[in-house]
Amino acid sequence: MSAARQWVGPIVSGMACIERRKRRSCSETYYVRWVDPESKSRMTQKMDSKENAELLLSVLRAHGNNVDAALKSAKDYLGGVYTVSRMVEDHIDLLPLTRW
Repeated sequence: MSAARQWVGPIVSGMACIERRKRRSCSETYYVRWVDPESKSRMTQKMDSKENAELLLSVLRAHGNNVDAALKSAKDYLGGVYTVSRMVEDHIDLLPLTRW
């Protein structure tokens, strides 16, 4: 195995893992790899940060590597987060109407 490829964990049937790779620029990129439970095909998602790769890995593992279930869970969670945009919209709605 070349020095550019360094496994953080092996691909084990049914388990997701992270593979860390060094780029030519000496920065690192992370590949989250898993086996889709329905199609049994190997899946890969490239991530730029270790934190994002670990988050994806934990969400996939929590949902049995089912991408659709993981995506729905993430959307439900993020839909409930109070964002700056939502806060500004709520604030504008509270402002009294003024006439010019």
